[in-house]
Amino acid sequence: MPELPQLGPSLPILTDPQFAATKSAGLPVQPNPVVGGDPLGRHKFILAVRGMHCASCVAHVERALTKTAGVVSAQVNLPLQQAVVSAARDDDRLAGELVAAVVAAGYQAEVLTRGSSGKLRQNQEQEVSGWRYRTLFAWSLLGGILAAMYVPGIPHDARQLLVLMLGTIGQLAIGGVYVVSSLRQLLHKTVTMDALIALGTSAAYIAGLVEWFRGTHAMSFMDGLMILAFITTGKLLEAAARGRTSAAVLQLMELAPQTARLLQNGSAVEVAVEQVRVGDQILVPPGEKIPLDGVIETGRSEVDQAWLTGESLPVEKEPGEMVLAGTINGSGALTIRVQHAADNTALAQTVQLVQRTQESKTQAQRLADEVVKYFVPAVLVLALLTVAVWALMGALGTGVMCAIAVLVVACPCALGLATPTAVTVATGRGANGGILFKEGAALEQLARVTDVVFDKTGTLTLGQPQVVQVIVAEGRTAEELLAFAAGLEQASSHPLAQAVLREAKQRTVQPIPARALQVLPGEGIRGDTEQGTVRVGNRKVVPANSQEALLAEIEAALEKFAGASVLFVVQGENLLGGLIVADALTATSRQAVDELQQLQVRVHLMSGDRRSSAQAIAEEAGIDPELVLAELTPAGKLESLAQLQQAGKIVAMIGDGINDAPALAQAEVGIAIGSGSDVALESADVVLMRHDLLAVSQAVRLSRNTVAIMRQNLAWAIGYNVLLIPLAAGVFFPVLGLGLPPSLAAAAMALSSVTVVFNSLRLRWLSLTAGEQPAQEKE
Repeated sequence: MPELPQLGPSLPILTDPQFAATKSAGLPVQPNPVVGGDPLGRHKFILAVRGMHCASCVAHVERALTKTAGVVSAQVNLPLQQAVVSAARDDDRLAGELVAAVVAAGYQAEVLTRGSSGKLRQNQEQEVSGWRYRTLFAWSLLGGILAAMYVPGIPHDARQLLVLMLGTIGQLAIGGVYVVSSLRQLLHKTVTMDALIALGTSAAYIAGLVEWFRGTHAMSFMDGLMILAFITTGKLLEAAARGRTSAAVLQLMELAPQTARLLQNGSAVEVAVEQVRVGDQILVPPGEKIPLDGVIETGRSEVDQAWLTGESLPVEKEPGEMVLAGTINGSGALTIRVQHAADNTALAQTVQLVQRTQESKTQAQRLADEVVKYFVPAVLVLALLTVAVWALMGALGTGVMCAIAVLVVACPCALGLATPTAVTVATGRGANGGILFKEGAALEQLARVTDVVFDKTGTLTLGQPQVVQVIVAEGRTAEELLAFAAGLEQASSHPLAQAVLREAKQRTVQPIPARALQVLPGEGIRGDTEQGTVRVGNRKVVPANSQEALLAEIEAALEKFAGASVLFVVQGENLLGGLIVADALTATSRQAVDELQQLQVRVHLMSGDRRSSAQAIAEEAGIDPELVLAELTPAGKLESLAQLQQAGKIVAMIGDGINDAPALAQAEVGIAIGSGSDVALESADVVLMRHDLLAVSQAVRLSRNTVAIMRQNLAWAIGYNVLLIPLAAGVFFPVLGLGLPPSLAAAAMALSSVTVVFNSLRLRWLSLTAGEQPAQEKE
């Protein structure tokens, strides 16, 4: 038997109210996603980083941060333009050192505080705005130089002066940005794509100066401006598209308000949510968002919980019930006792899980990063070889132009964007559907899954007794039966009693009051009502002269449900009927199994319950009886799952309990139900925020489409470079002529990056319902 896997660090210890509230939210307790501690005693900082545009930029920033004393690790998110740093200490000095390290590396940075979504969005808007102005300016200069060169009637000297002036302005104002950035990075012994652009545009400008001094037509000035115009246009489109890829996580971060009305001495004072402590009281007026997780103390209202549950209709809430940050209060004012601080709400946990996934790197992304590390120096060598070969052929000028084209067309933007944009869009799309991926690698693994293993209790089933059928004697009604039973069971905390009360509430049945309640040991309960004495319990409360046909009907119904119980209801000496109580399948279990089987995934059931119960549930859910294992201990589940893996299967495990945690950790992909235990949630790779098993098949579809998009992006990025670099170098000169002009090289480079980003954005509009084909099949 394999050893039990390590389940990782334990979660923070909670007080009882916090634990209950966390369980209600269905999410594990994690540290503050902006600045705070983690279970390993580390501290986290989030920095907004401006100026990154490719994988080499990301690698450069990560290296600069990890070299800072006290930093344990650093993860940079290109679409969000931010870095998450895990450090051994937490102080203002380290924060300043992190910013200084990024600035010294050639980028802009600042440490973000809680509620930083507004700053991130502002930075994105500023980036788009900056590229918009540069683009307009570049195209204006290009238009001016074309007019100066080709509009008739301009004296030759004036024409030459205008060309020189416009070319110089363009190189200094736009090309200078890349030159300064690359020089600063060179001081740190690093080369990024900025160096390729700087060398290409600078070489074009120098060639233009040579042409100008010779008095010839300075075409190189025009080529240099065309390069800058196309590159800035590509950057503008890329920045705008990156903003859309990170829209989902920013929307999540903006769900909760940044202030709360704190009740102090009978009056409400508006304060920042960070100032509110667990146990404080807050007031939420009608129509406003609830700022923090808490329990209603006074007031009744309907609450829109769509962000968490996906329910289209508001849910009625009353004193004693839990409400969550980011949900919207309806028509009634609520006084709420805070259960979670701002950095520990269910919404904060959701944001953190999404961010953590986007910060992590997939196997494909790590491969791309490794390629980029050596790609830029290789391109520089190739450009020098291009000049040398053409010079040996007696065409130095041609060699310079070909080298410029090589430098421009080889910029690895598309390669760097190929996987992170797809992962960012996919995790945002999943979060909108209640599917949280903890790691980007889980997206890749889930696409390869061949077998899915379901736990039974609390996963395929609701995990608590439900009234699944009401059988009544002739002349009686189900409502009458429930009214008598609920009247007797109101004071009981027994699971069967609670099932009766839930069913009565759902059917809006008013319990018939009972007095002189008496527990009948080993039988049930009795009480007196205005309609006589009523007994509710097992077969022992049934009068001897009861109708055999009614009893047979109840017994037949009992056999249809796995592990079911029956509560007989007797009025006086008359049997009114029976309530069949069982742990029923969830509303979507059967459909979820069907959809997974349609996706060519084998579905198994592993349970610690009796074999008869497991087989009955499997039959009801549509699972092959041969794929059912029952009466398993947690170690038995682990061993059975390991045997599947040894047979070459890629396994996803779906569970909710502490006993599922070892199997969740062992599986290639562990999927936890959001309402499950904290240990299960911590052990899983994917968390389903709602107990809706259709999300499993939706997650598989999303992952398959994401992997298909990543492969398309990588194929495009690599194929683009393989084809265009030799074309730009003039390798095909004997067949195609000179090759790719630098201006067209710039246009091709911009098109490559934009193509990759917009291809990834297709995931935003992906339908996750049955019938949607994987991305590669829709081409």
